[in-house]
Amino acid sequence: MKRLIAVLGALLVLAPPAFAKDRDLFVVDDSRITTASGLVDLGKLMVTLNSSEGDGVLFALDASGTVVGTTTFGTVVDPEALAPAGNGEVWVGDIGDNTNERTSVSVFKVPVAAKDETVEAAKYSLTYPDGPQNAETLLVDPATQRLYVVTKGKKNSRVYAAPTQLSTTGTNELEQVAQVKFGPTDGAVLSDGTHVVLRDYSMGQVFTFPDFTPIGKFVLPGQVQGEGISVGPRQRIRLISEGISQPMVQTEIPAALLLEPTPTATPSVSPTSEPSPSPTPTQTTPSRGPSAIVLGIAGVLGALALGALVWALASLRRRPYRRPEPTRRAERQHKPPARPPAGGKRSK
Repeated sequence: MKRLIAVLGALLVLAPPAFAKDRDLFVVDDSRITTASGLVDLGKLMVTLNSSEGDGVLFALDASGTVVGTTTFGTVVDPEALAPAGNGEVWVGDIGDNTNERTSVSVFKVPVAAKDETVEAAKYSLTYPDGPQNAETLLVDPATQRLYVVTKGKKNSRVYAAPTQLSTTGTNELEQVAQVKFGPTDGAVLSDGTHVVLRDYSMGQVFTFPDFTPIGKFVLPGQVQGEGISVGPRQRIRLISEGISQPMVQTEIPAALLLEPTPTATPSVSPTSEPSPSPTPTQTTPSRGPSAIVLGIAGVLGALALGALVWALASLRRRPYRRPEPTRRAERQHKPPARPPAGGKRSK
């Protein structure tokens, strides 16, 4: 038993630590930001907004988390999402509808700068082909600038594409293009244009883009009510949460979820052979947050304990066999007869 404990201790010392890679950048400590529900990474500036009815206001934050600019752009009902629009502009998704009663929703294209200003932003009305939907995710294709809306279902959500050319007059009807088994609170398309990451309150999930084939999930850092995610330079991922004085967190997507699938060689002899099945989506554990650390440490300890136990048992089985020492009774039974003294006679 002592040997087994010593082996476990040595393995724990030598094993690499399961530390989180996430880090808090700063605390969003502006009293005006209380229900941050969208996030855009513009490099030097981070942009967020509150999910509140009334005047729509964008907040631009610098690298220290200080609000360096506000943009008031129009009247909103339930703005829940942001997406990059290029040229110092962002898309605002006024697409929340918890009661499923809005006959149309809206998106705005709003300029952002490190100053306070009020602008007249272009507004586009969107309608669903199958009735009102609640949504909190607005995506944009970095290559074509086409907009996508992802609804927030409990288990299944729908992905809708906007027309390639939006009109400020009349309504723009959305088209359902995919369905995902996830209830996202936000999402963003990666700069490679072939992956999209969606988040909910605890998990992130990566899909191919634009067909939304699931690739895998990863655990997000713990947040009060995480409703914002952005993709920035060098694919950095940042997160924001509703609530007062919440941290801006930087994390990363596990590299295994961003690898391109290996192309399958085309058979040259057997044209009737069936194609290989698609690989099963993988699930990886993350980096930060109480749940991630607990799961990671538990997994490491379990694997170490099992490996040490197998090693110890194997070493015990390799010990050479030793014949047991004879008892005194056995010694008396097998003791040879005493030899007569030299020169003496044997008794008859």
